[in-house]
Amino acid sequence: MNEEKKYTFDDLFEEKEKEKVDTIEHKFSKPKGLMTIVAYYFIIIILVNLVGLAFYLMPQTSVQIGETEALVNYVKNNDSIGYTTHIELDKIDNLDGVATVPLDDTYVLVLTRNLFSHEAFNNYLSTSDLVSDIYESETFTLKDKSVRRLIFQKNEEFVTAYDLDLANVKTKTINRSVALNTLGSSVLNTTMYVILIFTIGYISITVLKKDWKRLEKRPTKWVSTALIGMGIMFIVNIVSGMLAQVLAMLFNYTAETSQNQAAIVEMLLSPYMLLMVINAVIFAPIVEELVFRKAFFSIIKNKWVALVVSSLMFSLIHILAEPTIGGFIVNLVIYAGSGIGFGYIYLNNKENVYTTILVHALWNLMSILLTLFPALLMGII
Repeated sequence: MNEEKKYTFDDLFEEKEKEKVDTIEHKFSKPKGLMTIVAYYFIIIILVNLVGLAFYLMPQTSVQIGETEALVNYVKNNDSIGYTTHIELDKIDNLDGVATVPLDDTYVLVLTRNLFSHEAFNNYLSTSDLVSDIYESETFTLKDKSVRRLIFQKNEEFVTAYDLDLANVKTKTINRSVALNTLGSSVLNTTMYVILIFTIGYISITVLKKDWKRLEKRPTKWVSTALIGMGIMFIVNIVSGMLAQVLAMLFNYTAETSQNQAAIVEMLLSPYMLLMVINAVIFAPIVEELVFRKAFFSIIKNKWVALVVSSLMFSLIHILAEPTIGGFIVNLVIYAGSGIGFGYIYLNNKENVYTTILVHALWNLMSILLTLFPALLMGII
């Protein structure tokens, strides 16, 4: 006859100690957690930039940006106004985010679209008065905003045509430049993630093994985790999106997508789409969850402080390219919302990194599909 096992106080104490040890053991040690974070930032900020320099020097992976294209790109992201010729402007494919005001048969003004109003430009008796007011006034204002005036290195013909004196006027000079083409961006991005996967993966082998042992491997559990996780991500992104809209109105920010998202869309619609999909659905979730969840929650003792810090750091790494304060703050909120969502999922699944890797991968996959399907439908139509 089986006897019922009786537990003593010591047995209960041992169970609690075992549970505490198990919780500690699935985390990084503080030195390894710091090593993971430092390695991540070193690779994406320093090493990738050094590799990128070689890409900029190769004609196969770079493209020359002419003065007018550089001006248009600047105007899209900054409250500014400049000029170019009709001939040069006709060479630009994408004028989203800019407004144009013809001056004569040769020249046209280019300005940030949300600054344009018919009243502001119809009040001038002549184009000469308009150009003089823009380029010779101490400041030039549109919609109660001080607007930056843009010029090129060689302005002699424009200055002569409108009899301007730019000697004492504060302007920004737009120059030709070199940028990575879609091949260069795609290959550099993939190179970065391959280096990260091997480096961060090597540091994380122990915790990955321990989290795998603790993971419930029933298919139904994976499905429920994915569905609940995606639901949480939808909720936090709706909330952060609403807050971002309020901030966008306060900062008069009108860009439709962040610089990070715009770069992703460009690569997705390029012949190198497969590389972007692999990076976004496989490499990024693994690397970012090990860094922003596993490492940050390992080195910061208070889980709520860790949630806030990791979410802010997760957001910052996605918005470094934002050129305006408005864009920086609005997109900081949007990406921080995603960071909070992933962090909450991580905490509510016993800090098992595989759960957030799964949800992160599905979330990125859904974003890619939402990007591609409208483009595919437009191609069919």
